[in-house]
Amino acid sequence: MPDLAVDPALGLISPGWRGRGALTVPLGIVDVPLEQRRESLTISLGGAAGHMAVVGGPLAGKSTLLRTTVAALSLTHTPREVQFYVLDFGGGSFAGMRALPHLAGLATRSEPDVVRRTVSEVLSLINTRERYFRDHGIDSIETYRQRRAAGTVDDGYGDIFLVIDGWGTLRSEFETLEPMVQAIAARGLTFGVHLVVTASRWLEIRTNVKDLIGTRLELRLGDPSDSEIDRKAAINVTAGAAGRGLSPAKLQMLTALPRIDGMSAAASLADGIDSMIARITEAYQGPAGPKLRLLPQQITLQRVREIAPQHTREILLGVDEQALAPFGFNPLAEPALYLYGDSDSGKTSFLRGIAHEIARLYTPQQAKIFVIDYRRSLLGDLPEAHLGASLGSHEEATSGVQEPGPVLPDARSRQGRHP
Repeated sequence: MPDLAVDPALGLISPGWRGRGALTVPLGIVDVPLEQRRESLTISLGGAAGHMAVVGGPLAGKSTLLRTTVAALSLTHTPREVQFYVLDFGGGSFAGMRALPHLAGLATRSEPDVVRRTVSEVLSLINTRERYFRDHGIDSIETYRQRRAAGTVDDGYGDIFLVIDGWGTLRSEFETLEPMVQAIAARGLTFGVHLVVTASRWLEIRTNVKDLIGTRLELRLGDPSDSEIDRKAAINVTAGAAGRGLSPAKLQMLTALPRIDGMSAAASLADGIDSMIARITEAYQGPAGPKLRLLPQQITLQRVREIAPQHTREILLGVDEQALAPFGFNPLAEPALYLYGDSDSGKTSFLRGIAHEIARLYTPQQAKIFVIDYRRSLLGDLPEAHLGASLGSHEEATSGVQEPGPVLPDARSRQGRHP
């Protein structure tokens, strides 16, 4: 990108590559020996080829190529136009890019809660955008991009990229997330959500996901016979040279380093990335892009009620991970509820919350609460007007639950004998 320049509205941008179309960027060079020339290795993620896979052996340069992809898209789009959610299973390669304005979220394998939240957030964005498109009469992501650029629509997000550096790790250590990622791959492109993954072998990626990936780049493989581009040509890829591989046209390619300081030394790549991010951050003066929303460390029942829909008739339990929205249950439709957890995980607080929700939704004439509480941990925490009985021993519980329904309210008098 020799034409990088600071635009007052867009920041540090390559005008030439930005003008080539949505999400079209260079990633390296391709050798064309029969024509004695070299050409740019170019990808276009704005259409049907919007998902991308990079496959290569150990130390072939997969993580570097992902960072180059993120850097190239960041140098052609603003933080409002593209957002990256990164799952870094490749040894912390993306740690140096945490300050990039376009980076919405970064999670590593040592942060399983953040990993799950990241995938849930991206899937939730697809569901939210689907409703947004329907409500505003938007028929495609291309229409959305045009109208958003014109300022007529805006859901707060641009093109969203879920970047997974280490597909094998996701499958082995986060098995429950794989179906969610498959759903993102199947539905994402319609709503401007892209999947970018790395793998050591093509066989690591299931067929139902691989068939949806239109942009495929193959670096030097551990076993060239695993190549899906050309097995004979894969043998000739230089071994031990990171960034070397085969282009989709079966030609030798060399991928670029994610740096714009004119240096080509891989040993000082971290300094080059820091310099690039500093220049991007300094040049961009526009509004910041959205960031990953995480579950709060603690939330009160009052706060859940404030953000819940008005006049809800559900017993509110908390906020869920996928939508970060209040959730609950309707006791008239689901009369039984079972909670289990370790010690000090919040089981008793859960019961207190349900009791106060009953008091919010029903009058004392409409609902009564009968409690079997051997530890008496709920004494004084339940709404008195709704309390039918508090049974604190095995004998009381046995006799209390065997009494006919109309007699149960009279059992409330037992509470006074057991302060």
